[in-house]
Amino acid sequence: MLPFLQTSGGGGSSAGSALATNNAGFFPSRIFNPLSQTYYSNAYGPGATGALNNTRLYKFVLPFQITVATINYQVQTTSASDKWGFGIYNAGGTTLLVDSGVISPTAGGTFAVTLGSPVLLTPGTYMFGFNQSGGTATTFADWDVSQMETLVNKSGVVKGKATNNSSGGQLPATTGTLIVESDNVVIPLVYFAS
Repeated sequence: MLPFLQTSGGGGSSAGSALATNNAGFFPSRIFNPLSQTYYSNAYGPGATGALNNTRLYKFVLPFQITVATINYQVQTTSASDKWGFGIYNAGGTTLLVDSGVISPTAGGTFAVTLGSPVLLTPGTYMFGFNQSGGTATTFADWDVSQMETLVNKSGVVKGKATNNSSGGQLPATTGTLIVESDNVVIPLVYFAS
């Protein structure tokens, strides 16, 4: 699977160019781990001890320029009380560049958060951040953590959690330090689109 797609005028899709600028998007987990072919239906959600209100981070290198206008996600298992947050930080975690705001997964289906102001991302290193405030709601997720977590963190922390926690689904403005996590939370399958 390609990490990003560019939609043609006829409604089909083709591989995105090196400079994706219109009707394009990407999955951070696919750029981070482009060879992964596995999706998990309930990996992002219950069962992650100590994961609630932690800000999870995954470094990735964006190889093209894109203006992000929407964040697309899917709710599989709903919850009246859980809250989520998805976003993209700069490489140092000092700025939350793209922020979904607080998401309430109270209905099943596929949804899009439209950003108040689209955000231009240029090629470079970023961190995909996400959190959950409860342990009931689930979405599709990517990446078999038990197989790769130790490997990708061997030469420095690529996948982990922030020292700055989230609150009620709201991502923090800055991440603090990226540290290795111990509860094997996987990456939610979230699509950032122009």
